[in-house]
Amino acid sequence: MKNVLILALAILLLIGSGIPAGSSPFSFLNRETMKSFLLTESPETQTPAPTQTPADRKPKQTEKPQKTPTPKPTETPEETEAPAEATYTIKVVDQNGDPVANAAVSICTDTACEIKKTNKKGQVVYHGIPYAYHIQLLKLPKGYSAGGKTEIVTPEKSSTVTFKVKRDS
Repeated sequence: MKNVLILALAILLLIGSGIPAGSSPFSFLNRETMKSFLLTESPETQTPAPTQTPADRKPKQTEKPQKTPTPKPTETPEETEAPAEATYTIKVVDQNGDPVANAAVSICTDTACEIKKTNKKGQVVYHGIPYAYHIQLLKLPKGYSAGGKTEIVTPEKSSTVTFKVKRDS
């Protein structure tokens, strides 16, 4: 800020000093002059140069980075890693324990669902990541009605869940 004030004062002095007609009061201000003026620190803002003793003048040695030891794990991989895949078996059976084929079930996470139909054994086998899936019995073939629960949440590991339905008479 102080440099700007000094520059403005210098310009005012030149204008008031009666510069001959035809010459510019700014002719002395070329790019190099401006750079050196603006980049020069005033005596108040200059930082003193550090004093060096002969001991300080030794050539600097480059320091090698020190290796930090890698911490050893305290747990075995079996304790920390979850299985990559789990198997979930969904069964639909009637009151006699007989399998119900072609029953529609949904297998859902918090963000997506898959709809599957039971096979001849009344089962859907689903392979996925270990997760607490929300399983819902959606539709039964003709001749069957829901007899109990129609929604189950699986444990977060391989498991089997069973829906019991009623065979209509």
